[in-house]
Amino acid sequence: RTVTNAIYLIVSNPGIAFKVFGTLLIMIVIIPYFLWTYFPYGFPMVIFFGMPTTAYLLTSHFNQLFDPLIQQNSEGL
Repeated sequence: RTVTNAIYLIVSNPGIAFKVFGTLLIMIVIIPYFLWTYFPYGFPMVIFFGMPTTAYLLTSHFNQLFDPLIQQNSEGL
């Protein structure tokens, strides 16, 4: 049931799904690769700044996704 709900959310909100995918791609793949290749001593910055920044950006995307659903559910109670 969880996988079905995840697919439903992706299909019903493709814009947010692309934002999440893009954020993950940039913050977890591209920036660490760039730092490792061109500035290896700066790579530890990924651990200290990159992961928390990724989590913060993803929570903003997930808030956009889940806020309407939470409001809709609270009105139904």
